[in-house]
Amino acid sequence: MVVMAHGALMGFASMVIMTLSNMQNLFQGGLHRTYMLT
Repeated sequence: MVVMAHGALMGFASMVIMTLSNMQNLFQGGLHRTYMLT
């Protein structure tokens, strides 16, 4: 039971980290695109 909870927690944490890194990449890409246009 503890192992399953730990696995679920790790999976959730990795999902959050993946989402945050994707958002950061999109944000940086948008900034770079905007900077190139000006």
